[in-house]
Amino acid sequence: IGPFCENEADFFIDSTNYGPFGGVLTSGLPISGDTLLISQIIGGIQDSLTYSYTDSNGCFNSISVPLEVRVAPIVSFDVIAAGIDSICANEPTFGLSGGLPLGGFFKGQGVVNDSAFNANFGVFDTIPVTYVYDSLNGCSDSATANIYIKQPPSVLSVNISSICLNDTVTVLSGGLPIGGEFHNSNISNNQLN
Repeated sequence: IGPFCENEADFFIDSTNYGPFGGVLTSGLPISGDTLLISQIIGGIQDSLTYSYTDSNGCFNSISVPLEVRVAPIVSFDVIAAGIDSICANEPTFGLSGGLPLGGFFKGQGVVNDSAFNANFGVFDTIPVTYVYDSLNGCSDSATANIYIKQPPSVLSVNISSICLNDTVTVLSGGLPIGGEFHNSNISNNQLN
């Protein structure tokens, strides 16, 4: 049986896998009845699982199988350190970062190609995103963090009346909501030159 990873659930050993019925399972690892208590084992251990049986004539026999519990990776995902804990829905698709160890992949709503995030899907709320890392020994782990997607403001443009090249500087105003800025190669400090 196994191998197991240290972050797996306890493993029930089905009695149809050994017999005759009435024997005893033993191991150097924690076991309770027919359950291997993986939750109590630190990875990196190799041992064996032994089934022993004594029949009605007093004859004894046993069989052992190797048992291995592997080390699981320690995975983290820090959206605050990566600067992606709160973003606007109209931001362009960007590469996800903040997952450790490096070499994993991301999954969740808005995740594109396992490595990027597109917030423009009409949800303005907290979205869980998960970072998954698979280690070379076959064990994996994941970490989930929340990205808050903010609704961008609605912006109304301004109709600028015709102007001539020799006109003086034109101050631009009328955009809504108030407090925004006008941008163009000929605009400086909300003034059209």
